[in-house]
Amino acid sequence: MRYRLYLPTDSERLKALYAEMGLAEIADLPLPEKDPCTVLGIVGQNGQEKADVAIFFRITTEAVLVVNPELPNQAQVIRGLIAPATVGLQLRDHDLRSLKLGGIDDVHAFIPVAKPNMMEFAEVLGFTPGHKTFKMFYRPIWKSREE
Repeated sequence: MRYRLYLPTDSERLKALYAEMGLAEIADLPLPEKDPCTVLGIVGQNGQEKADVAIFFRITTEAVLVVNPELPNQAQVIRGLIAPATVGLQLRDHDLRSLKLGGIDDVHAFIPVAKPNMMEFAEVLGFTPGHKTFKMFYRPIWKSREE
């Protein structure tokens, strides 16, 4: 298998493969020329000049919530974060897009299983537990410096 950067000429072949996988009816394929949040595409070719495999990487944002455990009315206070956080993300999105560095379309939150009350806070902020079509997996791109 030979690997290279995605080219717009790969789009029709990859759309066809995506449809064969049954994913086209669930979600759009995030091709860089159509999705400004897609920052990298890698394609693999197996001997022929057509793509047989590809992976696309999109910019996303991870939310990290810090709350004083002694704060009264935590849910109400956290609810107050929604508007300024949304405006802040929209401003950063505008900055990224104006620099042609992609944009921010979604936010992920990773909730420790041992802290179920944090799930309630995430729901107050508008997060949904999981996705009805996709399951979230996590993989760091840098190895820990402590290893």
